[in-house]
Amino acid sequence: MRRFWRLTDLDDLNPWEIPTLERDEDLGVPYRLALQEALGADGAFDLHGVGRPPMAVGEAKIGFTLYADAPGDFDALYRAMLLATCGATRSNGLRKLWRYDPFTGGDQRWTYARLAARPPLQRRRENVVDLPISLDFRLPDPHFFAPLTTEWLTAHGYTPEALAAAVVGEPIAPDYTFAKFTIASTPYTFTLENDGDLESQRVIFRFASQAVNGFTNPKIENLTTGAQFQVTRTGATANHVLSVNAAPGLGRARLSTDAGYSWADDTPNLALGPTQAVLMELPPGTSSMRYTDGGTPNLKLYCFWYHAWRD
Repeated sequence: MRRFWRLTDLDDLNPWEIPTLERDEDLGVPYRLALQEALGADGAFDLHGVGRPPMAVGEAKIGFTLYADAPGDFDALYRAMLLATCGATRSNGLRKLWRYDPFTGGDQRWTYARLAARPPLQRRRENVVDLPISLDFRLPDPHFFAPLTTEWLTAHGYTPEALAAAVVGEPIAPDYTFAKFTIASTPYTFTLENDGDLESQRVIFRFASQAVNGFTNPKIENLTTGAQFQVTRTGATANHVLSVNAAPGLGRARLSTDAGYSWADDTPNLALGPTQAVLMELPPGTSSMRYTDGGTPNLKLYCFWYHAWRD
């Protein structure tokens, strides 16, 4: 049984450990059903057919008791907790809410979370030093994630490489470890493995040219799902880097001509496959992938993804 235990900023900084005194928690993720009713007909037509409907915004409710050394300390405790959970500035209202297995102490996973309301502060009798608190979070992307690690990649036969934060160009701090593939022929096949039990769209493909025309109109296909994308772009020099980020709400392509220190939007040159609803996703398990180049490739392909769970 996993339990919530801390909140952090998106880059894992400013951690706040959730109090454990009289802890209770509830995690719910409803589905968004598409049931179409017709006049004069029983029931409704299920537009999802036999497939699983998409998940709606999740909700996590966490209750605990604050205990103060003296009744006068409650205001300071409440303010400190509020700043830790809501964020002290407008820029860090979206946070990571972490869960772990208390029996093993491991398998830490996190989800994006936003506090839905300021927790009520009850007026207590002057001689009472404990106060029940309830936090209500909304989970906009109701998956739980874990990043790639050098240990996991090595154990699964990948070549890991940690890129410098200054050249990544994507909002994935502090997780900068990628799986690296050296490509010198086309087509080139490889596999990506999502260790979780849900589809993960938080995938990044980074094409790093190694020579003049190191990549030409690169194309990625997921042969397992049928999804694909192609970018009409040439890596003219060894300093050209193309980054394609498939994260929900962010799907984009960006180009750097100075090895990743500065970036320009290249999304207009990005094309998806026909009838494709998402840029790219990795289903649970192993996906067979294929890279195709319009010329003679000489590049390093760096792949990054989060494993995704229902948890």
